[in-house]
Amino acid sequence: MSQDAFFEKKPIEAPGTWAPLAELLVPIDVIGGLASWCCPKRDSLGNGQRVLLLPGFGAGPNAMTALKSVANGLGFDARDWGLGQNNGKVPHLLPAFVDILKAAAEESGRPVVLVGWSLGGYIAREAARDNPDLVAHIITLGTPVWGGPKYTTISRFYRDKGVDVDQIEADTIERYRTPLTTPVTAYYTESDGIVSPQACIDHWSPNVTHVKVTCTHLGMTFSRQVLRGVTVTLRQRWPAD
Repeated sequence: MSQDAFFEKKPIEAPGTWAPLAELLVPIDVIGGLASWCCPKRDSLGNGQRVLLLPGFGAGPNAMTALKSVANGLGFDARDWGLGQNNGKVPHLLPAFVDILKAAAEESGRPVVLVGWSLGGYIAREAARDNPDLVAHIITLGTPVWGGPKYTTISRFYRDKGVDVDQIEADTIERYRTPLTTPVTAYYTESDGIVSPQACIDHWSPNVTHVKVTCTHLGMTFSRQVLRGVTVTLRQRWPAD
């Protein structure tokens, strides 16, 4: 698949200069979802199914606390990804996470469910792309599936570090030569002040269900709407024994 073929399909616009101001509404998302994760509904649905939670760029395991609470409440065995803070160094993080994924699948005796926020979702997708037998389902939250950091407000951070974001974009598109066959539920928000909503839409992979929610990017992991949506996804889509 060529880069030109993709952009003929759907051009992407980077977040505008004032887009990050939308993230000032994060406290509303956190407060709105408080009851959902502080007092999650209890269920044995998951039957101990392993879930690994991957935080976004610059975030650590605490950013996934609400999702962990909700998943465990449903009877899943939710754990953080085991790599601490996400420093954005994908070439190092991806192989390290694949090792953790392999160990988790072997220990639990079945494929793992991956829940990734933003860059964490990208790492989850790419780990599953190369190891489809290890992953039962992927849930992504505000994950840029096209262009890497290019269509995000942190693109400047990468550029300042001397990273060629245009090359990263080309590399991410090239990765689609290996199909992502694992089922994916991709949550995105048009109120996103960090990642272009257009970059969160996967036009090419099979078995991807897109779900639009209303919240901020930084508040996605605590948003009541997202937490309820993830609950529905886990109830409907995880492969039962």
